Amino acid sequence: MKIKFALPIFLIYLLLFSRIPSISYAATSTKIMTFNVLSDPPGGLCNLTNKQNMQAIVNFIKNNGISVAALQEVVKQKDSDACDFDHIQYLKDAVALTAPGYTVTEREYIHAQQGSREMWWYRVFLHNTPIIPPIVSTSTAASNSQGAEAIVVDTPVGRIRFINLHPQPGTQALTLDTHLLPFIDQFRSDGIPMVIMGDFNLRYDFADAAPVLKRIEDAGFYRACDPVKFPNGNCNDTVRDPNSNFAVDYIFIDKRATFSVRNAYVEQSLQFSDHLPVVVELSSQPANTPPVGYLDSASCTSFSGWTCDADKFSQTLKVQFYDGSTYIGETTANQTRVDLEPLCGGTNNHGYTYTTPSSLKDGKSHSISAFAINILPDGTVGGSNVLLTSSPKTFTCAAPTAIPTSTPIPTPTIIPIPGDNNPKDGKISTTELYAILRSYYTNTPSLDTNGDGRINSMDYIFVRPYIR
Repeated sequence: MKIKFALPIFLIYLLLFSRIPSISYAATSTKIMTFNVLSDPPGGLCNLTNKQNMQAIVNFIKNNGISVAALQEVVKQKDSDACDFDHIQYLKDAVALTAPGYTVTEREYIHAQQGSREMWWYRVFLHNTPIIPPIVSTSTAASNSQGAEAIVVDTPVGRIRFINLHPQPGTQALTLDTHLLPFIDQFRSDGIPMVIMGDFNLRYDFADAAPVLKRIEDAGFYRACDPVKFPNGNCNDTVRDPNSNFAVDYIFIDKRATFSVRNAYVEQSLQFSDHLPVVVELSSQPANTPPVGYLDSASCTSFSGWTCDADKFSQTLKVQFYDGSTYIGETTANQTRVDLEPLCGGTNNHGYTYTTPSSLKDGKSHSISAFAINILPDGTVGGSNVLLTSSPKTFTCAAPTAIPTSTPIPTPTIIPIPGDNNPKDGKISTTELYAILRSYYTNTPSLDTNGDGRINSMDYIFVRPYIR
């Protein structure tokens, strides 16, 4: 018996007194950055506080948890007029002083004599995890001025090959087919997703950027800092000097990557270059696709339209309605519309209709907006809701006409009258009068109108006012 009850008691003890950890599946993320450190802003390089600027870069990278930063146009200069500086050394000194977990990995790509100046130009990676060798560069000095370096790093969202790109300043046309794309193609077979980061030396007004961007996208990449996806991230504003001919920075993500872009923006605090850094946060969670759909109509009868979400086409979405900023109500977009199959992944149960509330029928103008409630790839509600296309729609409904209330006619009070027998309506009919006259001098109580015990002329006189 003791053995029989020992196990249940032990289990009860575990349930009551032990702490069993719950399992969570939170997405991990990492931040990356590209920054063209210094061009030649007004005043020239020598007027810049070089050490402080390099320290500011290191501080920003450390304080914001940047895992990998690609820096371009990092310059070392010797000058007969003693205008000497060494950005690489300044970066290393700043890392040693304030960010010992980071490593500076530099590659020289231009060495030039400009009058009394001798200058070296570098592409630099600043990273807080070890590089998996080898570091791969384009092969010759000539091609390297139009080329790149590639490193492989294990980040919190997985193993990534980062490519740091900066064509030689002044070479507006980036030679994709002879330099960048062949360099990228040599890595495709190992399956490691790639991220391209750098200053592409394209015009700030995108006059020559469009075909280059299209060519890179066709090669299997998408732009991370996309102003359509991140309209509040200033994703087009990477250039501080509107007179600059060459200064546009980009980060491109391999379409094969399982991670996604959670956030992207242009950082405004590092103001010492004619460029601004692009910062991108990568997430291990699959990319969230916003819902699509329309508010087709809004009238005095109903609101109607459709919406679906590519994250899970099989799932119907909630739709909420607002009159300006005032919440009205919601419905589920689950009505069948066969025309939606090409738009909603072959499914068609995504139409909605919502009856117009009577409160809006008041003779005033109303502006109706419809919002689709966003879902994540696992079907749970999350992320930002989407204003459906064609919202808002306005309409005015006349106030209903008031129906006058009728006054009921009161039922008259009938005073009983002797002789008023059939029916009792407070009057003496001809028939009832004849009955009284035929009963003269008889003792008929029901016809004795004056109550003297006999039917006589007094009875006739009494009922006369009631004869109809």
